[in-house]
Amino acid sequence: MRMLESITKRRARALPALAMILALGAAALAAGCGPPPGTDAAPGTASYVQHVPADQLDTWHGVHYDGVMLDIRTPGEWDGDLGHVTGAVNFPLNDFESRIGELDTYKSRAVLLYDRFGSGTPRAGQILVTRGFRDVSVLDGGLKAYRDWEKSKGIPLPEPGAR
Repeated sequence: MRMLESITKRRARALPALAMILALGAAALAAGCGPPPGTDAAPGTASYVQHVPADQLDTWHGVHYDGVMLDIRTPGEWDGDLGHVTGAVNFPLNDFESRIGELDTYKSRAVLLYDRFGSGTPRAGQILVTRGFRDVSVLDGGLKAYRDWEKSKGIPLPEPGAR
């Protein structure tokens, strides 16, 4: 009988801890640690914008060789001090919604967006996701972060006009 009482007391002491663990798990899901609301569970269908660190851009480009990189800066910035990533297409954010139909051929391919500092890319990425694009990524920190990473690795910046 004493053994049964001992087990019952231990279980009673463990219940608050179990309740706390369950509450923390529920709070984490509610805070956005789980899948986004309304996520389509079909394989290969993202319903959120993914983030690519600057040091992973070359890897992203190698894996998604049939995807497209969109530089959403103005034409002046495209030709400016940071240049642009080789193979990217200039698709300014100012014209994004009016020209989005031009991107329909990429709905089933990977799309990576970048700007100078990464501030406008989440908005553009969300527009693509809501229009049915399945594999949308943004370059964290923008082209500036990528150029800084290249510089830290001793990779020379391309000369203006040769980008």
